[in-house]
Amino acid sequence: MGKEWPAGEPLPPETEQRVQALAHFATGVSNDLNNEGKEATDEFLEAALEDLDQEDLVVDVSRRLVREQRTQEAIDLLTKATARPHPSGGYFTWLGIAYLQAGQTNLAVEASQTAIKKAPENLGAYQNLSQLYLQTGRTNDAIAVIHRAASQTNSSPEFLLGVVDLLGRYDRQALVPEEQSKAEILKLLDLAAAKKPENPLIQQRLADLYLLQGEIEKAQPLYEQIYEKYPEAPGIREKLANLYIRTDKNEKAAQLLEKIRRDNPTDPSTYFFLGSISAESKQFDKAADFYETALKLNPEFELVYYDLAGIQIAQQKPELALKTLDKARTKFKLNFILEFYTGIANAALEKYSEALSYFTSAELLAKTADPARLNHVFYFQLGSTYERAGNIPEAVKAFRKCLELSPDYVEALNYLGYMWAERGENLEEAREMIERALKKEPENAAFLDSLGWVYYRLKRPGEALNYLNSAIAHSEKPDPTLFDHLGDVHVELKEIEKAREAYSRSLALKPDEKVKQKLDALGIR
Repeated sequence: MGKEWPAGEPLPPETEQRVQALAHFATGVSNDLNNEGKEATDEFLEAALEDLDQEDLVVDVSRRLVREQRTQEAIDLLTKATARPHPSGGYFTWLGIAYLQAGQTNLAVEASQTAIKKAPENLGAYQNLSQLYLQTGRTNDAIAVIHRAASQTNSSPEFLLGVVDLLGRYDRQALVPEEQSKAEILKLLDLAAAKKPENPLIQQRLADLYLLQGEIEKAQPLYEQIYEKYPEAPGIREKLANLYIRTDKNEKAAQLLEKIRRDNPTDPSTYFFLGSISAESKQFDKAADFYETALKLNPEFELVYYDLAGIQIAQQKPELALKTLDKARTKFKLNFILEFYTGIANAALEKYSEALSYFTSAELLAKTADPARLNHVFYFQLGSTYERAGNIPEAVKAFRKCLELSPDYVEALNYLGYMWAERGENLEEAREMIERALKKEPENAAFLDSLGWVYYRLKRPGEALNYLNSAIAHSEKPDPTLFDHLGDVHVELKEIEKAREAYSRSLALKPDEKVKQKLDALGIR
């Protein structure tokens, strides 16, 4: 048992103060539980005044007084606390805040500077001082304070990440040059990572900040560490799956998403991502199933309608794509992608007039709302539709616009070159375009055929023959057009038997009246 204090003997003054402080504190807690906020603060204030060495209590009471706009009481309390021997930096931090609330800027600056001197890792003090300088128009001084905080490289990961937040805020306000800010942020993040924090919250914050800076390769292993130790951490699987998708690690992404789907089978986002992964690997049936499930779970998930329509077009089901797009049209505001995909679907159905109408609408919408949508892919689709509609001048204009935006887009180089070869026009430019395409894809059978056809049109059948034979050799499956072209070249070379053989092979693959007429014209063997 402890030694009892003799009855009737007065307590020592310091013990009496401690007892009084505890009594006030207990009353304050009771007031707080009864939602008597002001009364609770009054009692806590009395407790703090009785025991100014209790830093947590003094700081908490100061915070309450500042929040309740009882600024002078906060100043009085903190002035007494800072007058004691060896006051902490936390006292000066809150004294600076109280002075700032009172409009006493110089005293606020002085208190904040003292807080930093006493506690160089007191992030709040740096934040207060820099904000004070900003409010008084001393921008350079404010920035210098942040750089001073950033120089505390031996500090804890928590402090370093807090400085990153401050730098990010200044970057967003364009107070620090973006390149300089990013370099300093990455340096601080690397320092924090080198300290190998074990707290998963700090690890995730570090990963999130790396991701915000576009440093995916540094963020990913941190998320993986968290997932390995805490697989049920909220949102961690989703973030990691998203990262895997962004870095083309689709197999890993799919594995995670399947786990998420098993745990939460009604989340439409999971099916959307699974659909995207399947689409990228050209598993179109699988992708369509995932997208359709996502829409069943959330019929208002707008993006899924367009991705599903794109898959249906890839599946060569344009009628189905139009039905999907019509549903979107009844639900959402008219937009570029809706009109663009509707144009592609109509073109696939050989409804070229309707397709061109939708492409025109898409172009107008993009010009007013999102000009970046009008890229080389758009103008390629527009050009190919004009060509199939028989409007060659507009097709050429669209293809030239496509190549202006993307000079090495091989599909456009080949399409325009072959179109001219078919018409016997601009043959030298056609040859140059197709040769550029072949430099990028030297074994592409379609490009080899196109170049062979240009040489045929240039009356150079010997060179044409080489390219056509190469096209047939590199073709994944027999193509009737290639054998038709080969027959024409052999006719030009007066190799009638070889021409007859080529036409016969073309007809065996696909009946065609024009090819049959060519074969008949060669006579019976």
